[in-house]
Amino acid sequence: MKENHLKKILEKCEIKPTVIQVEAHPYYPQNELKEELKKDDIKIQAWYPLGHGDASLNL
Repeated sequence: MKENHLKKILEKCEIKPTVIQVEAHPYYPQNELKEELKKDDIKIQAWYPLGHGDASLNL
C-alpha cells in the first residue's frame, strides 16, 4: 500500500479502519508501512501464506 493511498483513505473515511489487509511475510515484512500505521493505531493483516512453500520457514 502506498502512503498516498492510506492518506486518501484516512481523509475520506467516517470510521477509521483498525486493520488493513496487505501482502506481508518474512521476505516482505512491510516494516515501513507498519511504522506509518502505528501513528493511527492501525494493524496489518497479512494475506500471503507464511513462507509460500519455503521449507526452511517451517516451524
